[in-house]
Amino acid sequence: MTKFCISEFGNLERHLAKAKELSLGFEIQTFCDPQQLDNRQNVLPSLKAKLAGLPSLSIHGSFSDLAPASRDPLIVEATRLRFRQAHEVAVALGAQRVVLHSGFMPKTYAPDVWHKNTVAFWQNFLRDIKDDIHFHIENVYEDDPGILARLIDALNTPQVSVCLDVGHVNANSTRPIQEWTEMLNDRIRHVHLHNNGGICDDHSGLSDGTLNMKDVMELLSKHSPQATWSLETRDLEGSLKWLEAHKIQIA
Repeated sequence: MTKFCISEFGNLERHLAKAKELSLGFEIQTFCDPQQLDNRQNVLPSLKAKLAGLPSLSIHGSFSDLAPASRDPLIVEATRLRFRQAHEVAVALGAQRVVLHSGFMPKTYAPDVWHKNTVAFWQNFLRDIKDDIHFHIENVYEDDPGILARLIDALNTPQVSVCLDVGHVNANSTRPIQEWTEMLNDRIRHVHLHNNGGICDDHSGLSDGTLNMKDVMELLSKHSPQATWSLETRDLEGSLKWLEAHKIQIA
């Protein structure tokens, strides 16, 4: 059975309560906000108490203006610092995984330059990681799934895999979701589930958009059976009802 979890997505108290009610894992997104990262020593004690008893925990790191592939060493250092802080939060909260955006921006760097710089960034970053926390690199603006497939293969470590955000695929890629799941295959170890109309990253409920979510889930089950699935949607209740109506067991 697929391991589901619930994402905070702007509603910590309500979504956390539902995760506990259903005995599901949880994905903390508090620290997407860099101000919360800077204030983490004050935030962590009370947050850790709230998260007690969850079966699994993921941390979504900061992403605003970060660019692992940047040519500017100051931007690279800022990115490294924010990623390290996300890891620090994961250690403090006992999380098993950290989700971090790839930082890919179309038409910014030549593909080979982006790849070379990003591989170098991650290799350098991982040298300082002495535990088994897993890092999932999330697609955002990539059109071609091969960009992330090539990156994961170059890093060649079980500690780094893909977080496939299916809503980002629908809004930002011309390639069908089937191509993404087939190409990335078992490189996918974490999934963000939400829907949209194919234009904006709306994070709508599972049934509210142009993605056929039943087909998406069948593709994920076939190609990426080890992945955890995170409900990263504004309409959590509606999505849970949709899962129940389609007899998809979540717990």
